Amino acid sequence: MDKRYARRSAKADRERTVTALSLILLLVCFLAMLAYFVFGPRSTRSEIERRELATMPEFSAKSYFDGSYTAGVTTFFTDTVPFRDTLTKARSTMKGWFGLTLAGEGDVIFLGNPTGDSKGAGNEAAAGGARPPQNTAAPSVTPEPVPNAGVVIAGAGRFEEADPTATPEPVDYTREEPEDCTTSGNVYIVKQNGHYRGMEYYYGNVANAGGYISGLTALRNSIPDSVNIWSMPAPVAGQFYAPPEVWAAGNMTSCSDVFDDIAAELPAGVQSVNVCDALASHANEEIYLRTDHHWQPLGAYYAAQQFALAAGVPFADLSTYEKHVNEGYVGTMYGFTDMNDLILNDPDDFTYYVPTVKYTSAYYDGAFNYQYTDDLFADVSLDYSYGMFLGGDQNIVKTTTEVKNGRVLLVIKDSYGNATIPFYTSSFEKIYVADVRYFWLNLPNFIDTIGATDVLFTMSAFSIVSDNSWYIPSLVTQDPDTVIVDSDPDAEPPRTAQTQTSDNGSAGEDGGETPDSDTDGDTDPNTVTPHDTP
Repeated sequence: MDKRYARRSAKADRERTVTALSLILLLVCFLAMLAYFVFGPRSTRSEIERRELATMPEFSAKSYFDGSYTAGVTTFFTDTVPFRDTLTKARSTMKGWFGLTLAGEGDVIFLGNPTGDSKGAGNEAAAGGARPPQNTAAPSVTPEPVPNAGVVIAGAGRFEEADPTATPEPVDYTREEPEDCTTSGNVYIVKQNGHYRGMEYYYGNVANAGGYISGLTALRNSIPDSVNIWSMPAPVAGQFYAPPEVWAAGNMTSCSDVFDDIAAELPAGVQSVNVCDALASHANEEIYLRTDHHWQPLGAYYAAQQFALAAGVPFADLSTYEKHVNEGYVGTMYGFTDMNDLILNDPDDFTYYVPTVKYTSAYYDGAFNYQYTDDLFADVSLDYSYGMFLGGDQNIVKTTTEVKNGRVLLVIKDSYGNATIPFYTSSFEKIYVADVRYFWLNLPNFIDTIGATDVLFTMSAFSIVSDNSWYIPSLVTQDPDTVIVDSDPDAEPPRTAQTQTSDNGSAGEDGGETPDSDTDGDTDPNTVTPHDTP
């Protein structure tokens, strides 16, 4: 009896010891994980959400007592969890394991905010939801769509040559009925041609384009008539791929109509290029990314082609570019749809085109301080493929080509404009690029300093009817007395107003040269030391 009791007692002691050790081990693991997540290296950027993450707020007595400091600290720790994107993808995958994301053949799944408040468009009201018009021309400039040419494909381990005689029949996806459709939310996923595509609703209208219209009008009144001003907004993917039910429910406004309405409000000295018809004729090609809110570089090519036709400059055929493919790209729509597996598991082939002509590109900060010289394509990870163009949005970029036609282009843009820039390297002698959100100089002065003959605004349909458009009036008026100097060591002496207008066949405003504008080749001692990579 005593032996049996002793054995049971020893067994119970062992079980208690094992339990205690297990609890201690779990506690140690928990504390180690807690310490790592609190004190370990923080994430600084989310490639899924395409944004910089929160930063630790600066402490002050005022911010502490009004509660903003502690709120900022909380936001910092929750927003910058180590391995944020990896954990987010793991969560999405586990949800799929438990059947929380189901999709059958031909399913259309709608996600997002049921209030209909459009991402990027502010609080624009729905504007009728009319179906996109067919063959609608822009009021000012309406170049004819140009068929796709043969394409030499190089990159990603593949080489092939497209058939230059192949012209696929245009497809109007806005008139094709999906097998299933519901309307809830402002971000939706539709299956077309065997692939899922994420899109946003669009509620833009001319009433919300006040910043864009007033900004371009003010610029027209601030620079010589010899400088051409062009407006070429970029439509959203829904213009070409939203199914009929979305239009009928009033969840899509025709970008083409909005562009035409804005063009009618702009002064006669601003020429408008509506690219919607040209892009619609290529909707059955990969002109927009399915997993990202941007267009594919091919769509940017067709848009740039329309501008070149309107501007009367040469334009290189697509067959003269090297075609590269980044397979497996998943862009912003994955984050917009709360990491939906349909987007994650059906990635894009991100296809971009590298010019074969010679050019050099100088990079500057937003105040036009020279940084370094490189090409137009940054070396980026697969997850950031669209960010390869110009190395992102915050640089001013000057590209010098071998074209000798005296045309100098300045592109004022948001991220949509980035993908168009490589296609102008055979069209303009020089190309300057500045983002409307990160340009700190006076725009009329900058135009005069660089000798621009053409100023092109390429911003998304969302930007021209949202807060982004109100940057433009500020660019026209800010810092009017600032002297702008090109600190690129290889910069050529600037063309004065007299030289510029003489090239265009008219006299200069004052016929003189300014000493300050003659210092283009001087290096600013306060600039950042040049480096080799963006």
